[in-house]
Amino acid sequence: MLLNDLLKQDDSKKVVEDAKFIEFSKRTVRFGDSLYQLRNVTGFEVGKIPKDKFPTLIVLGMLLAGTALLVVGIGIILIGIAGWMIFSHFTQPQKYGFILTLNSGESISFISRDKLFLGNIVSALYQLMEGEIDGVTINFQDRSVNIHAPFKGIAATGDNPQNEYKA
Repeated sequence: MLLNDLLKQDDSKKVVEDAKFIEFSKRTVRFGDSLYQLRNVTGFEVGKIPKDKFPTLIVLGMLLAGTALLVVGIGIILIGIAGWMIFSHFTQPQKYGFILTLNSGESISFISRDKLFLGNIVSALYQLMEGEIDGVTINFQDRSVNIHAPFKGIAATGDNPQNEYKA
């Protein structure tokens, strides 16, 4: 692995959202303060969320400074902190998320540890894109997927059969 690969930090096209709700209709996708046309969505999937970046330069600097200051005694503290940073980076738990890909190449990730919930999101969106339903509301707080289907059947209020509406 080249040093360039270690220092590369360009993830400008990947966004991790902390949305509580996502609403999909036949034409739009809305979450937080963002609104996209559904035709600008090129795909969606359940995938792994990349781990936090490893602070290579900071750890190398701390190790070098710690080695240089080892005689003073403060170097042991710097080396210990660098060791803790290395350990915590490699023991990060793997996160999964619902990844929405747009025509622009931008990827928007919504994090959840519940893979079954993420699978339900993909299934509901498949039904939406196939035209079987009118919309989907996803609630990340209580991990629910609500499907909005067209109304078919008889709607009646009260006990009076005169109040029937036939669709």
